[in-house]
Amino acid sequence: LRTLCPPSRPSEARAANVEAMGMPTKTVRPRSDRTELKVIVDFYDFMRYLVERIEKFPRHHRYSLGIAMENRLQEMLGLLIRAKYASEKVATLDEVNVQLDVLRFQLRLAKDLKALPVKSHGHATKLMLDIGGQIGGWRRHQGRVA
Repeated sequence: LRTLCPPSRPSEARAANVEAMGMPTKTVRPRSDRTELKVIVDFYDFMRYLVERIEKFPRHHRYSLGIAMENRLQEMLGLLIRAKYASEKVATLDEVNVQLDVLRFQLRLAKDLKALPVKSHGHATKLMLDIGGQIGGWRRHQGRVA
């Protein structure tokens, strides 16, 4: 028999009840994510996904290819944030696209070296395609605005 402790907040009570009934819980984004650009939120989620996979690389790949991929992800996040505030965004968005292509090849290499499972590579590739489409749309919009 399971004893339930009273939750400290009403939202925790609802979450506990939903979980106890076996219903899936909905992930609610923090307030800062709701005001952020979708491409930045999606890239951050992709970054978290990929870093969790890189942590599972074999040691000899984690400290070479893995570090290079993590550094590239951080640089790309910085470029996206820079583009958000820049008055001239096109050059920065072009650089993000170049970095995304390099990351695509690094992912492929990780898969070929069997450091990244094929399933994870497929999911990461889908996420990258979505992010690339958003960046491309943002860039095309900037071309029309100028």
